[in-house]
Amino acid sequence: MRLRQPLSLGLTRSPARVIAAACVLFAVILAWRFADADPASAIGAVYVVPIALLAVHLGVRGGLVGAGVAIILSALWAHLEGIVLDVDGYLARGMTFAAVALVVGHQVKSRRRSQAEADRWFAISDDMCAVSDFNGYFTRVNSAWTDYLGYSAEEMMSKPYFEFVHPDDLERTEAEAAGLMDPDHSTVQFENRYRAKDGSWHWLLWSSRSDGKAIYGSARDITERKHLELSLQEMATHDKLTGIPNRRGWEERLLVETRRAARTGEPLTVAMMDIDNLKALNDAQGHAAGDRLLRAGAAGWSNAIRETDFIARVGGDEFAVLLPNCTEADAELVLQRMHQATPSGHRFSVGTALWDGGESLLTLLERADQALYDDKTQARKGVRSSR
Repeated sequence: MRLRQPLSLGLTRSPARVIAAACVLFAVILAWRFADADPASAIGAVYVVPIALLAVHLGVRGGLVGAGVAIILSALWAHLEGIVLDVDGYLARGMTFAAVALVVGHQVKSRRRSQAEADRWFAISDDMCAVSDFNGYFTRVNSAWTDYLGYSAEEMMSKPYFEFVHPDDLERTEAEAAGLMDPDHSTVQFENRYRAKDGSWHWLLWSSRSDGKAIYGSARDITERKHLELSLQEMATHDKLTGIPNRRGWEERLLVETRRAARTGEPLTVAMMDIDNLKALNDAQGHAAGDRLLRAGAAGWSNAIRETDFIARVGGDEFAVLLPNCTEADAELVLQRMHQATPSGHRFSVGTALWDGGESLLTLLERADQALYDDKTQARKGVRSSR
């Protein structure tokens, strides 16, 4: 299992190791100083390295201790080499070493304070904050991921984040992540679905950008909002009584299917139908009986059509059927099954029209309506052939 460690500033190491490393550096520099025969050599200036190391990891006090050690070692070298340094020389060295300790220590302290504040905001944010590399792994996540999706931070970072993405959203997500390799690119209002630990899918709304080294992003769980949107869309495009699509849903699907048929060259047939004598039923038994018939008819017809077909209620007793990749002869077979699925004792009139690939939708529907009218006329005359 591949684990990615959270990003850090590298400012917190074991004090013992830092002190040991500084001691080694002091010893190396002192030995180097003794090995150099030139008393005017600037090797002593290299003492700023272990001083800075102590200031970075142990703060100003650690740096000042390092500055004191450097002065002592400088004095020891001068004494053993028989070199006399005046007070001004020691003062200049001491002030230089102390200045390095103070400046580095103060900058590190300020940086740590800023980092600590950023870490607190990262940790307590209600948003799902994350840092990822360009290999597709999260390198840092906050606790909100556990709250919303149920995974621990280790689980989120143990495998590529693409494995959490819904298959239908994967291509878009990969393309968006590739675009973020450019620091000038940013992601705003990007939506995709992530799998939660319980197997459910959560909609996430992303804002992300990169600095060319890593991707920084935050996501909000908008699952409830998406469910509400889908529910409202369902209400807007479906008939409340029968549960099948309404006129708006029909118009949207008709446009989609005619475009597809134009692109593929496959036949497309439209059927317009209405239930015979529904008004008489309502008058004789009440509208509740008519409603029951409409619901039963819609349910039976929905089961009788093919998976690729589409049925909608477009009026009181009027229904419409889209039959993709279907000639009028093929459509007759589907309509026969629909007649067999009609509630006992009832029938419907129907008219079909095969789209010619160029006519307007209005003309197509007018031809289907005319065929429906002709079928109803034959029924009233008692000459309509039985299906």
